[in-house]
Amino acid sequence: MRDEVSLLRLSEPARDVRMIDPERFEFVYPDGPRDVEAMYVLPGERFYFVTKGRNHAITLYRYPGPLRDEKVTLEEVQTLYPEPDNVYGQVTGASASPDGQWVVIRSYGSMEFFRVRQDGLLERFEGGSVTLRNLREIQGEAVAFASDGRILLTSERARNDRATMLVLECTLP
Repeated sequence: MRDEVSLLRLSEPARDVRMIDPERFEFVYPDGPRDVEAMYVLPGERFYFVTKGRNHAITLYRYPGPLRDEKVTLEEVQTLYPEPDNVYGQVTGASASPDGQWVVIRSYGSMEFFRVRQDGLLERFEGGSVTLRNLREIQGEAVAFASDGRILLTSERARNDRATMLVLECTLP
């Protein structure tokens, strides 16, 4: 956890990684440093950050308005869950669907789908929670919507095991 955090934006595609010069946008959390591993972007360059839940409730923060050069204080917009009872509930990744209608948030042990409301807040989708523990990932970390609606999951590697990437078929209404 840091007192100040930066969001970096770079142009795609980067053909020569030695030439990347990202734009930097500094921000702080309104209630002090937070442990955040998950963020997603909705259409219109609307940035959201989801806390891990290690020492606080799992909370959704929003970058207010367009990205700008001054240091910005994020807005706390929604509490999603109380602090998890165990490590399997800690948030490790999030992603928005390309059309911005859905968000998936993953933890070490599960992922949950949410509908995105007009105001950008998240609404739980009934039956949208999926257990991931039976996948036996080493340490599940990231989730992403592919452009075709599939879900990509990645995990870190352990000393003698490789990192994994899993592709899941996903049909949303």
